[in-house]
Amino acid sequence: MRLIPPPSRGEEEERFEPVHPTRPTDHLPEDGRRQKVMGPVGSAPASTGVSFEGIGTGLPGYSPCCVPPDVNGHVGATQYVQWNNLSFAIWDKNGTKLYGPAAGNTLFQPLGGVCASHNDGDPVVNYDILAGRWILSQLAIYASPGFSHQCVAVSLTSDAMGSWYLYDFVTDAVNFVDYPHMAVWPDGYYMAAHIFSSSGSSFFAGRMYAFERDKMLSGLPARMLTKDLKQYGGLPQYGFLPADVDSPIAPPAGEAEMVIGPDPASVTLLDSTRVAVTWGASPAMTLTAGASRRAFTEAAPASRSRRRPRDPTTSTISTSTSCTGWPIATSEARRSRSRSSAT
Repeated sequence: MRLIPPPSRGEEEERFEPVHPTRPTDHLPEDGRRQKVMGPVGSAPASTGVSFEGIGTGLPGYSPCCVPPDVNGHVGATQYVQWNNLSFAIWDKNGTKLYGPAAGNTLFQPLGGVCASHNDGDPVVNYDILAGRWILSQLAIYASPGFSHQCVAVSLTSDAMGSWYLYDFVTDAVNFVDYPHMAVWPDGYYMAAHIFSSSGSSFFAGRMYAFERDKMLSGLPARMLTKDLKQYGGLPQYGFLPADVDSPIAPPAGEAEMVIGPDPASVTLLDSTRVAVTWGASPAMTLTAGASRRAFTEAAPASRSRRRPRDPTTSTISTSTSCTGWPIATSEARRSRSRSSAT
């Protein structure tokens, strides 16, 4: 693909940052368990993997353009892809740069339209380990027609240097869809997002999207489903994330996607939602809110028996109650993380 150079500071117009909702003001009573003093200073362990310069100051062909940089990347079968707000690059696992840095909308030039002309960032790099495909996406805002778009690229193979299926989804025709975070799940590519008014001055919904994964893996026309998450105390959810499958061991058949995030009315609680979709002739999305749980639980008494963790070779979901008090997806279905080195 023809490389469009990454933008330099000042080359892109300043992007308006929407007004974030006010954080809850309550707090847990002091229980004496919180650490308030620095522990002993220790040296960082020696790296056992490969380390190399990512997108940033010092990488030839790149100069910082944006604050914050929205650092994001993922490791695939043989490569590492990093996308920092408006620029992406590809390396092999030895740290050899194969491509870039390039402007994010380089990917979407063959598609044309809004995704080709806009390079608005908020990118997420996913690797669909169940299919061996890269999923790269970024938003487009203040677009016409359709105000908010999600631009999604699906690689044809596990090679990010190869060809891509390209999609342009209108995520909201009149409102500002911000902070989109994609996740891989067997029955769809899911996305969490914050919905603001077009001016960005008011936040009114936490929303889930699902994109038709099976069709996208084949380059066919794909549908999108969407529904707003439950509000708590009259306030929309904010800062939530969907589970992302990072293991070749798929979740059980029919297992609904899971979303978790902070309660908008209390800093002491976490909220969870199961998101189930059906495609077919009458596609539908169903949201099932779980009970709000304390964000932190008291330390277990010494006499309390603990369950042995499940064998990851025979189970796709292991259980953790020490932090949230309810089962959460861990190593097999976790959020895509920014990575500074490939392993």
